[in-house]
Formats: sequence, C-alpha cells, structure tokens
Amino acid sequence: MTTSYEEARQEEHILKSPISKDRVTSFYSDYLESRRQSGAVEAVFEQAEALVREANWDDKHGIGFNVVIRKGPFVDGSNWLGYRGWEFALAVERNILSKFEDLLRSNAKPVNSPAVEKNWKSMFSAADGLLSKLNADASKACIVVTGPLHDNWLLDLTRQPEVIPDWDLPRDLNRTWIHGKYRGAVILNIAESTEPSLFVVDVPRFARLIQHGTPQFHVDEIDEKRAQEILAKQPDQSGGPDSVRAMRLKVWMRLYESWSFDLRNPKWVAYAPLASAYEESVTR
Repeated sequence: MTTSYEEARQEEHILKSPISKDRVTSFYSDYLESRRQSGAVEAVFEQAEALVREANWDDKHGIGFNVVIRKGPFVDGSNWLGYRGWEFALAVERNILSKFEDLLRSNAKPVNSPAVEKNWKSMFSAADGLLSKLNADASKACIVVTGPLHDNWLLDLTRQPEVIPDWDLPRDLNRTWIHGKYRGAVILNIAESTEPSLFVVDVPRFARLIQHGTPQFHVDEIDEKRAQEILAKQPDQSGGPDSVRAMRLKVWMRLYESWSFDLRNPKWVAYAPLASAYEESVTR
C-alpha cells in the first residue's frame, strides 16, 4: 500500500512539475563531455589537420535522436536519477564510425596477398607494407582494424615494439576506439564491424571530416494537446484509457549533430583482409 501511494504521489508530482532547466543543462553538459571522450573519428581527422568546422547547420547530414522519453529524470524533487549522456554519445559515434568504414571500403584497393594473421605482429608488418605502398605520411596516417579482437588484444598491443599505448597519448587522442599509435600512425579499432579488415589511410590526402554547425538539443514538455497528436500519429504508443496521461509523463527530446565526409582522393587508402582467428603475438 505504501509503495503504491508513493508511486502515485511521485507520478502526480512529475505530471504537475515543470522541466528543470538545471537538469536539462546537466544532461547536455554530460553529453558534450561524453562526445569529447568518445569522438574517435573527430580526433583522427583533427590530428591530421583534416577536420573542418562549418558554422551553418546541414539537415541532410544530421544524425541523432528524436524520441519520447520519461519526464521524471528532468524534474526536480522526483526520485528519478538524471539521464546520462554517455550512451547517447556512443550511439552518435558508432554512426560516424560506420560511415567512415563505408567510405574506406568503397574506395580502398586490396593488396594481392593472403589474409593477414590477426595478431599485432602480423598486422603491423602488413601496415608497414601498406604505408610504404601509399608513401603515406605516418604522422597523419591511421591504421584502422575492423572487427572484434581477442580478449587480451589490448595487453598484447602494449607488448609490441614502437607502440605508444592509449594511456600515453595526448588528451586530444585519448578517445574510445583509439588504442595507441604505431610509428606515429593512430590505431583505430572499429570492433562493431562484422568484416575483419586492416586499412591504412593517409587521412588528409584521402578525405576531410566536416562538422556542420553545433549540436541541436531541445527538450519539450508534452501537454494534453501534444499527447493526443503524438498518439494519433503513433498509435503503438497507446497504453489503454490513460494513454494521454501516460504520454504527459514523458518529454519530447531532439538531439542531433551534423557530420559529413568530403572525399578528396581515393588512392590514399589501402586494405588487406584479416584471418578470422586471433592469435596472441609472440615478441622476443
């Protein structure tokens, strides 16, 4: 009985209370910091002097969220913990990583050799060959490994000669998905990919990454009229006779960024397929 009473009291409080500007600001600040920590592609292009920030927003390249979520975390005095920006930030970065991988795959020329063994010694040997073939500037190059690696791959990476591990990288490169440098080239692992490959790209000669404007962020209350409009357009959101009330216990959030790639010259990327099995490197 006590629990039901408290739930009803909280629900009424959330329904009648306005959105807290402080809580909205706190979420957005956390999101921006999470994007700084997770923005691997941005970091790769920035260190290669191939990142362009344009003032004007471009809807065509917008990525993000247009969602109805619970209002409680945005209300002062509710028993809801505030939303965290981390998972939202990771989702945006995964989208950019996917676009980057698509750009690499649609332009890279394969080397005429068997699949490279999936261990760092073999991969770095192949990367040396690709860097030489491209005559790439290693200080502005990126070694991209796609697909998941062995559980001990990070420890194995730190054992390799001429590798700077991620914890010794400057703050601007200390991002999720970036795991170090090899002979000056950034090491990026797109673990979510389903096709294991090794790419070497001379970043500024290959493409530019363009940020169009600044992130767009809005959180709006859902009054009775807007609740009815949403339910009319999305009948799957209906939850019975109290659907309008249930919808008013939510907010409408839009959070978007706008990014695009500008291909400059496709000849500055090469790749080799990776073997399916991962073997721990042996160094002596």
